[in-house]
Amino acid sequence: MKKDSYSPPTWITKLLSRVCKAHLLEEIEGDLLEFYELWVAEDGPAKANRKYLWHAFKFLRFYSLKSLIPSRAKSNLMIDHYFKLAWRNLLKRRANALINVMGLSLGFASSLLIFLWVEKETNIDRFHTDSHRIFNVYSRFSFPGGLQTLRNTPAKLPAELQAIIPEVEYSTGFAKSFRLSLQGVTAETFQKGDVILKMKGSRGSPQFFSIFSFKILEGLPNDALLDRSSIAISRKMANIFFGSPEAAINQSIRYQNEKNLIVSLVFEDIGEESSLQFDYLTNWDAWVDGDEFKPGWDHFGTHTYIKLKEGTNVAAVEEKLRDVLPQYIEFGEGETAELGLQPFEEQYLYGNFENGRPAGGRIRSVRVFQGIAVFILLIAIINFINLSTANATQRAKEVGVRKVVGALRRNLIHQFLAESLLITFVSTAIGLLLTLALLPVLEVLTESQLSLPITDPYFLPGLLLIASAIGLLAGGYPSLVLSKIGLLPALSKRSDNGANTGKLRKALVVFQFGISIVLTVATIVLSSQMQFLVNKTLGFDRDNLIYVPIEGSLVSDYRTFKDEAVKIPGVLTVDRSSQTPHKMGFSGPFFNWDGQEEGNNTSFTPSSVGFDFVETMGIEVVRGRGFERGRPADSTNFLVNETAERAMGGDVLNKTASIFGKQGKIIGVIKDFHFNSLHTPITPMVLDVKEGLNFGTITIRLESQTLRNTLAQLETLHAQINPGYAFDYTFVNRMYEDEYRAEQLVSSLVPNFAGLAIFISCLGLFGLVTFATQRRVKEIGIRKVLGASVTQILQLLSKDFALLVVIAIFVATPISYMIMRDWLAGFAYSIDLSWWIFALAILVAIGISYLIILGRVWQSATSNPVGSLRSE
Repeated sequence: MKKDSYSPPTWITKLLSRVCKAHLLEEIEGDLLEFYELWVAEDGPAKANRKYLWHAFKFLRFYSLKSLIPSRAKSNLMIDHYFKLAWRNLLKRRANALINVMGLSLGFASSLLIFLWVEKETNIDRFHTDSHRIFNVYSRFSFPGGLQTLRNTPAKLPAELQAIIPEVEYSTGFAKSFRLSLQGVTAETFQKGDVILKMKGSRGSPQFFSIFSFKILEGLPNDALLDRSSIAISRKMANIFFGSPEAAINQSIRYQNEKNLIVSLVFEDIGEESSLQFDYLTNWDAWVDGDEFKPGWDHFGTHTYIKLKEGTNVAAVEEKLRDVLPQYIEFGEGETAELGLQPFEEQYLYGNFENGRPAGGRIRSVRVFQGIAVFILLIAIINFINLSTANATQRAKEVGVRKVVGALRRNLIHQFLAESLLITFVSTAIGLLLTLALLPVLEVLTESQLSLPITDPYFLPGLLLIASAIGLLAGGYPSLVLSKIGLLPALSKRSDNGANTGKLRKALVVFQFGISIVLTVATIVLSSQMQFLVNKTLGFDRDNLIYVPIEGSLVSDYRTFKDEAVKIPGVLTVDRSSQTPHKMGFSGPFFNWDGQEEGNNTSFTPSSVGFDFVETMGIEVVRGRGFERGRPADSTNFLVNETAERAMGGDVLNKTASIFGKQGKIIGVIKDFHFNSLHTPITPMVLDVKEGLNFGTITIRLESQTLRNTLAQLETLHAQINPGYAFDYTFVNRMYEDEYRAEQLVSSLVPNFAGLAIFISCLGLFGLVTFATQRRVKEIGIRKVLGASVTQILQLLSKDFALLVVIAIFVATPISYMIMRDWLAGFAYSIDLSWWIFALAILVAIGISYLIILGRVWQSATSNPVGSLRSE
């Protein structure tokens, strides 16, 4: 074979032609070819190809390469040029630019405000080290009458779990107050010298600070609660009683005027990022052993938290937990109980149970606001895209002129994108300023501390990335469509894509007005439901009713306190109960009666009360009679509610019954009243008389005209009978409102953000109507010259937009119905989704849109046609 039949690899030659400067390419290729012939003759074609490749790369020096990337100065110059042109074009179309900037900046600010609150909510309890290993233990009971799930567990469970389950590394009990499960007290009295104050706290096991990562200021976490007389306190408590955290360590403080505790640890004040709120912790074992009920396995009144060892199979641990309770508790036929695990970082958001599993709760409010934030931002973006595509079709002639003078398609694309990005960057900056201005208002509404994470290294870059994405999205479609328009269609103002862009705009208008209608319906439903909760008759009078905890000397001197209290002007009645009447959480199949059918294990909510409880609460007795102090036998008799009577099979008057070893007769049936929130239905309850209990709550009915003076006299009386304890009272109305704090937050914020969404939608509609009338200004003039009336012109220009609003109504109505139906399902008692709610939302949407459409079109319809036809 002849040597000249060989040639170097063609891909190397092509590479050289692409990257080498033209005036050097011929010389480089010539030299390489000469050498290649010699290499083939000496070493053969294979080795010659390798040498050719090697020497070709050796020729690729910096001085020989083409300038593939423009210089930094040239690049900056082009970018500057694009943005200068963009600024001039925006000034030329001021109205359109103003609408876009207003819509986007409001959308950015609203969404950012919502996401700041959402981030705070979703990050609660996630600051603990190894939070994925911390779990809340809950109890699930199955019986023939149904299923009941509680967060409460036996007080002995924490120590037992660590002993019998090897995967449990640490465990602790937790209780919000001294007798949380019955009277809901959240504060106890502490004294140091002359300072006597109520503080909110809990109980904790020695391993509490090994599970949770609360910041320690003074003391050792492992030794904090080992001693039964030790107490761990917050910085605030240390400053109040001792002056500083350092001075508090190893000092004594008087607790409940009963005993002295030694401060073994001081921790940082608990912030809003924690769902566990407390100012102190005392020893768990001392608390449990000091009560006759808590050491028993059948007492479910506390919480249990555990921390599993690294790498533990959670499902395997849950399987072991199923068999724990049956080892210590005897259950009746068909009854079972087991323990379950919920990640601790989820218990705040998923506070409810459905079918025995954690589900729902505050997460519903979070998801509502997440949806609103996304919808508002979508509406703003849709406005931007709509107006961008609408105005882009008017710039075909500009595109043609630019092409005539030599503009390439990429230059046109860059120009349109620059305009879009400029608007989004300006809107983002204004949105940030609006967020800073409105943040204090949101903090008041949400009752939480919020701040912009400016110092977060990801915040500003992330915001800039989002703004860039929106700008590219809004400017991308018009730039790609317009830049490919042919020269002749462009110069003749014709675009082949007008129909397609028109369809896109119409679809987006339908979408954004559909969202506005959904939010309007949500606003009406939320407001109506909250009004329903506030105004619903509970079966008792909650106005001017206060609770006072029974503690200290009130345990033995309750009767004295009551007798003296009713003598105070403004005090109407006084009585007591073992559970707070508005929130009775303790229940179970404890009540038995004559004629009870086998297998009827109905769960009852029991409460021990005084003789005057029914009168004090304002509860109606529908059959039989209430308790009477003049009848000694009533101390062993019972009252049941209407729901209990139905569960017991009918007429129950004078039937013999028993509960917790106490036997008597059912002497009356009281009207159902809500002793829990309206999230749960009324369940069977039973009342008995026990005025000598060493725990519970005093309920006092006051006159509204003399509240301040009456409370002052009650405080004086309390100090005389119960010295060493601060007078602690709570209005029932306030506690009732706290039950619906999440719903109140939603109902107060949704209308504001819904109004913003509607306003942004109206801005977009105003811009599109303005654009449509400007396009047809000469047509309007011609029609007026030919005799068309103002009404005919209004109908002509408004019918297209009116049709879009009607379509949006038909699409949004069923969607809003399903969303609101699911939200209301979280309440056992709620409003009906009546037709007027949707009719009102539709009227609002139609009314606002027609005002905008007719208002803008009227200006064009009533203008002098001479001005519009002059150029013809």
